[in-house]
Amino acid sequence: MLLSEMVRRLINEENLVDDGSEYTLTSISDYTTKKSYSISLEQESLVLIRFTFFLRNNASGGTFGGSARVLIDSVPVFATGYREAYVETGETKTYDYFFIVKLASGSHTIAFQLS
Repeated sequence: MLLSEMVRRLINEENLVDDGSEYTLTSISDYTTKKSYSISLEQESLVLIRFTFFLRNNASGGTFGGSARVLIDSVPVFATGYREAYVETGETKTYDYFFIVKLASGSHTIAFQLS
């Protein structure tokens, strides 16, 4: 039963958001919304959320850190935890995240925050 349900969902697969932009935070702060998206679902659906979190050093080498989280309808549903790395000048440390949530039909707001 689960397999047939998953196959049915994949047949109805659609790309809700595809944003290749980078959103940055250059100073220490509490969680700040960098981008939010409104989506509308015609039926209850499994939604895959994927994003890349990176630490980039444009100045001199050093240890950099931060965290990201995702909110759905103002409720935090995923957080990276604090990530810290030594980053050389011009280097980028990249972390890819993805998770699946089951959302009811209707409108939803998905927000991405940095801290």
